[in-house]
Amino acid sequence: MKKLICYVLLVFCSTVFAQENKTRYIMTSFLTAEKIQDLEAQLQAHPSMREIEIVNSYGIHKNEIALTNKMLALIDQYQLHTFARGNCAFACATIFLYGYERTLLPRLEGGTTRLILRPLTSRDSEFLKEQTEEFFNKIVARSGGKIPQDFLLWLYRVKDDFGAIHILSKANQQNHSILFQSAGQGKFEVISDLNAGDMGIKVQR
Repeated sequence: MKKLICYVLLVFCSTVFAQENKTRYIMTSFLTAEKIQDLEAQLQAHPSMREIEIVNSYGIHKNEIALTNKMLALIDQYQLHTFARGNCAFACATIFLYGYERTLLPRLEGGTTRLILRPLTSRDSEFLKEQTEEFFNKIVARSGGKIPQDFLLWLYRVKDDFGAIHILSKANQQNHSILFQSAGQGKFEVISDLNAGDMGIKVQR
C-alpha cells in the first residue's frame, strides 16, 4: 500500500513539475488518440517542450499503426527525446526507441524498467511483416545501427500475443539484459550479450 501511495504521489509530482516547466510531457497507460492530440497541442503551445516520458504503458489498443506513425512524426517534427519508466511494451517500445535521445528511468517504486518489443499482428494473429519491418528499420536507423538487425528474426518467433524481446534497464542476476520469451508463459532465452547502453540507450540509475 505504501508503494502504491508513493507511486501515485511521484507521478503527480512529476506531472506538476513537467507542466510548470513545460519541458516534458508525461503519458501513462495506453496511448490513445486523445492523449496524442493533447501532446501535439502542448508541443505547439510550448516551444521549450522537447521530452516525452512514458510510464507503465502497454502501447496502443486501437488504430495501432496509424497512431504509432503519428507519434513518430511528432518525434521527428520536434526532435523529441524519449524517456520510459516501468514497463514500456509493444507500440510504446517502438515509440521510445525512435526518440532522438532515449533514456530508461528507474521504476517509481524501485526496480528495473523494461522495454517489451514484439511484431505487429492482425486480428487473426498473423504477422504484419511489412509494417513490422518498417517500424523496426526506423528504430535501427535511429540507433545508428546499434540495435542488431537480427532482432527482427527473433520477433517472428513469438507464439502468442505476449511473446516478445525484453530489454532491461538493469542486468538480471545472470548479468544479461536482452532476453526473448516466445510465449507469455515461456522461459526467457538470452539472445545477446549487449546491454541498453550498447544500443545507444541511456540508463538513469
